[in-house]
Amino acid sequence: MTTTLGAHGHDTVPAERAPRPWAGWLLLAAAGLVTMLALPPWGWWPLAPVGLAVLYHWTGRAPSWQRRVGGAWLFWGTGNLLGLWWISEITIPGYAVSVPLLALVTALPTVAVPPAGSWRPSAFPAAVVAGEAWRVVFPFGGAPMSGLALGQLEAPWADAARIGTHLLIVAVVCAVAVAGIEAAERHWVAAVGAGAFVVLAAVAGMVAPDGDRTGQITAAVVQGGGPLGTRAVDTPDEIVWERHVEATRLVTPEADLVLWPETVDDVDRPLETSDRVAELGMLATELDATFAVGLNELEGDIRLNVLVAVGPDGTLVDRYDKVHLVPFGEYVPLRSFVDRFADLSVIGTEIEPGKGQALLVTPAGPLAPAISFEIYFHDRVREGVQLGAELVVNSTLASSYTTSLIAEQTLASGRLRAIETGRWVLQASTTGYSAVIDHRGDVVDRTGLREQAVLELPVDRRRGETWAVRFGQWPITVVALVLLSAPWVGPAVRATRSRLAAQPT
Repeated sequence: MTTTLGAHGHDTVPAERAPRPWAGWLLLAAAGLVTMLALPPWGWWPLAPVGLAVLYHWTGRAPSWQRRVGGAWLFWGTGNLLGLWWISEITIPGYAVSVPLLALVTALPTVAVPPAGSWRPSAFPAAVVAGEAWRVVFPFGGAPMSGLALGQLEAPWADAARIGTHLLIVAVVCAVAVAGIEAAERHWVAAVGAGAFVVLAAVAGMVAPDGDRTGQITAAVVQGGGPLGTRAVDTPDEIVWERHVEATRLVTPEADLVLWPETVDDVDRPLETSDRVAELGMLATELDATFAVGLNELEGDIRLNVLVAVGPDGTLVDRYDKVHLVPFGEYVPLRSFVDRFADLSVIGTEIEPGKGQALLVTPAGPLAPAISFEIYFHDRVREGVQLGAELVVNSTLASSYTTSLIAEQTLASGRLRAIETGRWVLQASTTGYSAVIDHRGDVVDRTGLREQAVLELPVDRRRGETWAVRFGQWPITVVALVLLSAPWVGPAVRATRSRLAAQPT
């Protein structure tokens, strides 16, 4: 506030400082960036509820639904500039499309958040949950990268995923933000309610069932190593193959299961008669171990991303074809349109999606396979566990990227799937990070980036279902939709009843 002086120097009526409408938008943009700093590799998880608190405060001050959605779109869009930066290392046009589009998907449910009223504290977390749930299936068959839950694995409420998948973690983080704002505004009932929800979810996650140990095997996770920032089209397959063969020499005869990364080589169909599978058979026989190895299977213009299982007797015992493909990586949505603006030669022959069940039946035990990008999808891993998998294997790569961002997020996704399913997760990457994760989501061991290494250690085989596996994402998604619709359905029903009552009989 400023004070003006009259003609004789006396104080007159105070004058309000001119409003600065851009300041709120700038604060929202900064809050979006702050929220994404909770993600790996930064890992500053307390920043997420701080950033979300700014968004929650904004939705209560925006005078119209258009401004609420616009503010949310700006918040998530600026956050995606940071969280989705790794896409730019594959394709700039894909990055330019993904950042605003995924922000819009996440922001749209904000339209149903009322600017005031008793439903507002529950509607805001519901809107964010709905946006994250929508992102798992749309666009491009689902794009859950840089999800909020990936930045909360060190938070005290991470175990909530065992109950309600990653979506319950999202709800809890938003509830922390709500509690903070409501307490600051002295709305104690709403603040205490939100805080109680956070505590209840955290404690329930700690005591919820996570399955039972059925036995133990020795697993060897192989990382061939090599430079970052290289693409498959520029790297001879023979080099990648030999790096992993050389690293496998470090595996001891104690190993029961040997896991290699994805796409270590291209082979012609059929796999059963390929030289590479024959070589794998010899390695498996020498070590008397089961090998799970990622290959590309080619037949004309058809390419499949496959995880093959070769038994200790050298025979091909099972295979899994990747279902969830990487948009702008393994295939290009709207390719004829995008091709006008970008060089798509690095994505020449596109991968065809597989159609099989997410299960590998092997002599080392039943495995839930997730190839690369699929580890971001709860439903892929859940399917394998429901079919009886006792261990999750994630065959992936990070060689296309120059930073650790995608490697760190993939590792975090493996940790999240471990908590949700109550299973150990083995991750094998070409250049890092490869890791062994226990059923509580703790990293038991991992490699560095670029190094050639083998992680060999005992891992548990487990059975049983967590609540997240038994019920999946639907319960919390339905609850979120109910909470979003409640503020509007009740008044609409009452208004309809009033109009009907007012009509003459």
